[in-house]
Amino acid sequence: MNSAIRGLQLEFEKASTELDFIETKVKLEFVRKYEIERHAPINPYKALSKIKKLTKDLELLKIESDRVMVAKQEFIRDMNKLLAVNMEMYDKIRCQVGLQPEIETESALNNYNLAANSWKT
Repeated sequence: MNSAIRGLQLEFEKASTELDFIETKVKLEFVRKYEIERHAPINPYKALSKIKKLTKDLELLKIESDRVMVAKQEFIRDMNKLLAVNMEMYDKIRCQVGLQPEIETESALNNYNLAANSWKT
């Protein structure tokens, strides 16, 4: 079994070496054809390389964007909890003193809720 695996590994290494050789030859041919001649159009090999790099970068940006979104959602959730606790304590203190809720406080809370809800999407 080990000899079969070793043989398969050698075949894969040989194929990889051959593909690397072909890639180098194709790259050199494109350089010769598209970069030496000044009037030639864009080098397709370079264009493909740039597209591959941009695709990879885009995937990384998507992952990072998802992380930022999760952090933003956690922040909003934590701030909502903190605000709820603070509002509850504030209302208790106002009731103990015998004061009515202020319209300004309600307005500020409504503005915060509007902003927080717009951030959730």
